[in-house]
Amino acid sequence: RSGLPVRQYALDDALESVSNIAMIKMDVEGHEGIVLSGGRKTFARAPYVFMELSPQMQWAKAEAPDHTPPATLKWLRDIGFQIRTGSQRPWSGEPLRDEELTIIGSTGQG
Repeated sequence: RSGLPVRQYALDDALESVSNIAMIKMDVEGHEGIVLSGGRKTFARAPYVFMELSPQMQWAKAEAPDHTPPATLKWLRDIGFQIRTGSQRPWSGEPLRDEELTIIGSTGQG
């Protein structure tokens, strides 16, 4: 495979010196678990997270048990996020349907 080398940084390392995070917008095409695992401190400081979660893509790309859709949503809940679907209805833990891909979360800090 050819291409340009790209440096990768954990989100926590890249945003370590940023003191105020107002919101995180994330659309990473199934790699949510990887981003969250490298950004645990950053997400814990953000009052709002807007993310598109594609359960089918995430299951296909999950590299570890904590990178699956249920683990991603559980982790966000565990750090205090109130999770809602794109239609603004609260997420109760049921499997998400394909049309419900946008997750809007708030820690209630904002």
